[in-house]
Amino acid sequence: MKKVPTIHITHSRLLQPIFTEYWRVRKSDAAWQPLSDEEITNRVAFFKERWQSVERHVLEELCNILSLHFSENTISAYVVSGYKGGFSDPLVISAHVPDEMILNLLIHELIHRLLAYNTKDIPINTILEKMFSHVENKKVRLHVIIHAALQYIFLDTLKNETLLQTDLGACKDRIVYKEAWDIVLEKGYLNLLEEFKTHY
Repeated sequence: MKKVPTIHITHSRLLQPIFTEYWRVRKSDAAWQPLSDEEITNRVAFFKERWQSVERHVLEELCNILSLHFSENTISAYVVSGYKGGFSDPLVISAHVPDEMILNLLIHELIHRLLAYNTKDIPINTILEKMFSHVENKKVRLHVIIHAALQYIFLDTLKNETLLQTDLGACKDRIVYKEAWDIVLEKGYLNLLEEFKTHY
């Protein structure tokens, strides 16, 4: 059995005030209030329930398809109110993410994390520049591999076409993500992942 990190999904009371202020400033709404502690607790419980049923299988298959291993034993995934979406370092997920996007978003951020913190310490930017020299936007280059790995997890690991269609729909109005998905759909996710691995 492959060693994979434990994903600790939790609410961060230290991060929450930062995101509360961020949202109030961003939306110019000084009266905005984050979700209550009870609401956050319920969201965290729901996120855990969705994730724990697939956790080990997804993490093992990510390591397998990318031929990489996480350098971390534990990864905290902080659920906060006052942010839309997520990011990977620290791993933060919005409490407002629609139920159907929870797995998509968490897996997306964990792929980022694996590419950034792995035992091979691969030169990710150099590899992507070689593979996608015709693509100017560095975020698009990176998300081609992120989305290729996502498609593998959705279709080959979880056997869930709905997750793929949900992700494609969520990205259709986001230029960087849509362009990356267009490349994946044109080139083929397995082809891209195999080419990616030849560079390390």
